[in-house]
Amino acid sequence: MLDTQALIEYGEKSAGKPLADASLVLNHKEAFEYLYDHMRLDSIFKVHDLPAMTESIHFLPKEQRGIAREYADVDIHFSTYLPSFRPGTGYIERMLEKIQATASAIENPIQAAFYLLTRIAYLQPFQDGNKRTSRAMCNVPLIQAKLPPISFIDFGKQDYIVSMLAFYELGDTRLAERCFVDAYGKSISRLARPGKL
Repeated sequence: MLDTQALIEYGEKSAGKPLADASLVLNHKEAFEYLYDHMRLDSIFKVHDLPAMTESIHFLPKEQRGIAREYADVDIHFSTYLPSFRPGTGYIERMLEKIQATASAIENPIQAAFYLLTRIAYLQPFQDGNKRTSRAMCNVPLIQAKLPPISFIDFGKQDYIVSMLAFYELGDTRLAERCFVDAYGKSISRLARPGKL
């Protein structure tokens, strides 16, 4: 966290970290700045594109960034879940619009945020970066309601992955709910520290 803070605030890259990590952090920062200025659910395509800009084997080629997957299956590691896929029909984009409309209709912003967190990742609308994008986009209803944003800086990554796999495989949201509540509680605590508000 200190390396990330030094990079964002002072432009200082940690000597022990690869350049791709620094690029990823700065791209995430740019994505959140864009989202803050364009606090709408249809910003999802740009929000997906920005953190994926790092040129690395772990990220998408330029022609797949910010584009709903239309002609490719997605392989989710450690899961037998196969996201819906109907090539050439625009199905993914229509389902993404439906998720956005449903989230917009949910009155409780925390419930809407949780819905976006789980449903965007479940749909897997992009070739890669779906969970990362869903974590960013779940902030839209929170910030629109003037609530603190949620950050997943120090969340238990393994717990989060297991919770999402339970949702993908079984439709069970209980573990994901616990991860969400834990991450949001930590986010609020960080913001409530003296000098943070």
